[in-house]
Amino acid sequence: STQLTLNEPVALGQEVGEYVFSFTAPEDGDYCLLLDEDAPARIKSMGVYTSSDMRAVFVNMTAGQTENFSIWQYNSGNANVQMVRRVEVETISLVGLPGQVPAGTTSYIRPTYVPRNSYFADKDLTWSSSNPEVLRYDGNSQFTTVAAGEADMIVEAGGLRASTTLQVVSYITISIDAAPIEITRGEESFVTFTAPENGNYCILTDEDVAVDLNVTTAGINGLSSINNVWYMNMNKDQRVVCRVQLRDGAERANVWVMSAQAAQGIELKYCPEKMTVGETYYTNASFVPRNSVWEDMTWTTSNPDVLRLDYNNQFVAVAAGEAEITVTTSSGLSDSRTVRVVSPTQLTLNEPVIMEQGQDYFLSFTAEKEARYVFLLDEDTDVNIQLGGHWLADHWEADAVYVDMEPGQTIIFHASVNNPEQVSVRVMECVPAEGISIKYVPEQMAVGEECY
Repeated sequence: STQLTLNEPVALGQEVGEYVFSFTAPEDGDYCLLLDEDAPARIKSMGVYTSSDMRAVFVNMTAGQTENFSIWQYNSGNANVQMVRRVEVETISLVGLPGQVPAGTTSYIRPTYVPRNSYFADKDLTWSSSNPEVLRYDGNSQFTTVAAGEADMIVEAGGLRASTTLQVVSYITISIDAAPIEITRGEESFVTFTAPENGNYCILTDEDVAVDLNVTTAGINGLSSINNVWYMNMNKDQRVVCRVQLRDGAERANVWVMSAQAAQGIELKYCPEKMTVGETYYTNASFVPRNSVWEDMTWTTSNPDVLRLDYNNQFVAVAAGEAEITVTTSSGLSDSRTVRVVSPTQLTLNEPVIMEQGQDYFLSFTAEKEARYVFLLDEDTDVNIQLGGHWLADHWEADAVYVDMEPGQTIIFHASVNNPEQVSVRVMECVPAEGISIKYVPEQMAVGEECY
């Protein structure tokens, strides 16, 4: 473990995984182990009180007492952790709660405190509802939505007060193994179903539609999800409520519930045929049939010197060559794909590289100084560019990709040319704009027509 000193931040490191820290109290008192507010990490150790985002844990310690703390970093980053003293609460708020909640939902609520290294014990909080017929307070910081309507949730402590307005809505009932219901673009929808018997069940949506589905019911056993299927183990007459919303421009999606059956196979999904050195990729898998009983999966690589398994299903291309990715379920079902790792073409500032139609290219650029750079393509070309498996839609402007970079930072692009036969790409440092012009504007449009 890494030893912490009071009020001195320590960096977690870049790698995904578990980090262990220890702290020895210099004197009696209340202390707070504090992560950066936006850290891609959670504190696993539990103390006297833990914040709702798992980035602050409070412990009461005596002089000379030593405690160990475990932190799980789920994405690489530059997060810091430090041990500080607990201080008095300055403000209290109810943030991060959904605006809409279905009737029949029970939730445990925790306020947000400023500063972050402060809190009130649950016993010191006074909760109430402005409309108990819509939102009922059950005690022990728990609320239950009773009926459709609107109500204020209120908390008071130490002379401070906070409130938030909740809109309670009705939900759509789904029958198990029956026809799907259709969810359309717009407001959130709430669906519910009840298990007729003890067993395993699946909530399914269309496989290739972008859907956010959150199971809001607490206490569901074995809840797991993959590729738009949510797996769970339920008791007879147990009810589940889910919040469903379409995203990324999806117009509609089907939602249905099925009894789960034993898996007959496992199929790798979103596994690239080719990667470039330094690239990271998250692959995935689906059970066959989709409404199978959930099984734990193990991911392996046949050649870690070429393709390294970082965590679970995250792979990093280390060196040129070939490696086989394999996923194996707890019952022995498996599927494999061969991935070829290639070295990227190095881009040099201001020097063009020619790309041919129908070919895939991996392009790498390393910044010498902190600046905004532009990856310039020939104008009026049709080229697909990806970074880390994601389209750079948010960074496009005409035939250019803009990136803010730090000294020594390397970015790797995957590019493929659709038209014309040859396209040049070069990296340049951005300069102040001298003008701006509107492009791709039609002279005439029909009523109801859209133009980007």
